[in-house]
Amino acid sequence: GLDGLLLSPVFDSESPGAGAAIGAKKFAHLLKDIDTPVFALGGIDQANVQQLVGTGAAGIAGISAFADNFEIAAIKLDDSFAQKLTELHRQNFSTSWPKADFSAHIKNKYDDVLGITCAGDLHGFIITRCQGGQMEILTLVTAKQKRRQNLAHALVMQAQKMAIKRGADIIFLEVARDNIAATALYEKLGFIRYGTRPGYYKTAQGRVDAHLFQKRLTRV
Repeated sequence: GLDGLLLSPVFDSESPGAGAAIGAKKFAHLLKDIDTPVFALGGIDQANVQQLVGTGAAGIAGISAFADNFEIAAIKLDDSFAQKLTELHRQNFSTSWPKADFSAHIKNKYDDVLGITCAGDLHGFIITRCQGGQMEILTLVTAKQKRRQNLAHALVMQAQKMAIKRGADIIFLEVARDNIAATALYEKLGFIRYGTRPGYYKTAQGRVDAHLFQKRLTRV
């Protein structure tokens, strides 16, 4: 009486419960003795999905395979997240902010503390300040194990929506010269570099320059 089955993992998967991949060839062989529609699951991406063509799969299932098509939602955080904000910030920066600082940002009427959460866990956050028609991104953090999942992109885009909602027409930010990934993200999102602050960031390896970026906003 089943409508369909999931057979997994077809390809190598990072899911905690995934076992050894069976591969497209064995997947097709197993389907020969199954009358019920079977959906392929596990490790499917744009690079390997073509291998399933002709296997008899009724379709594909997954999370990562479709992640780029989901709108990741960033929500406004309240003070109950102050400790988690502190811990996540500490994991990413040598000079971390105290819990009181995050509580102050949450309570400040000019600031927005936006985060991406799942089952109470904090996967990333962005803090912005908007005054006088200008917004500044104060910090942006994503959990190391959640990188390359478009979280930072989603956070910046939500911050941009908040900037427009608050009446801002320009966003400013600064990023360490050696933070290649962040620089690439901001450039992809249309931020333009307009200056440098020499030795702005203090790190364990010494002082690092900060590159200054800005983006003009267009209201629709």
